[in-house]
Amino acid sequence: MSTSFDEQAFATVFRLHFESLYNYGIKISGKSDLVEDSIQEVFFRIWKNNIDVNTISNIKSYLFRALRRQLINMLELKASQTIQLDITDIREIEFSPEDFIIVNQTEEENRRNILRALNSLPYRQREAIYLRFYENLSFAEIANVMNINAQSAKNSVFRGLETMKKLFPFLVIIELLTQ
Repeated sequence: MSTSFDEQAFATVFRLHFESLYNYGIKISGKSDLVEDSIQEVFFRIWKNNIDVNTISNIKSYLFRALRRQLINMLELKASQTIQLDITDIREIEFSPEDFIIVNQTEEENRRNILRALNSLPYRQREAIYLRFYENLSFAEIANVMNINAQSAKNSVFRGLETMKKLFPFLVIIELLTQ
């Protein structure tokens, strides 16, 4: 290994981001073993290629994008080995009450309505909303992770929120999210 590789920074990045990467991976695939293997593969490639994590301008966005690509590749490989490749086999992001913390609204009915509204959205809008509000990524970071442009990322989030408002006008939480 070259002397420019910073093992301590590498270990720190792994520790700091493993949980977020794992949670995001589970949202995509729903398969714990696959997610763990994919995270290890992402970090193995960083190590193998002597990538200096200190030089990556936005490490969280970089890791999310790398994990997303790795998971899709692994799912495609598994699908091609068994049946036929179908990207729609990727598990849709599902929200649960544990995922969504509602400030000043504790009624179970409100939570169910919000979850129903989120799960009624197309996959890309759900993914964009998850990255924006659960992982606190900027629109540029979301664009990087989803391999789209920043305006498309912004549009996905806002269209999703608008759809939720139209389908469930009684959801006050949408106003809280967009402020």
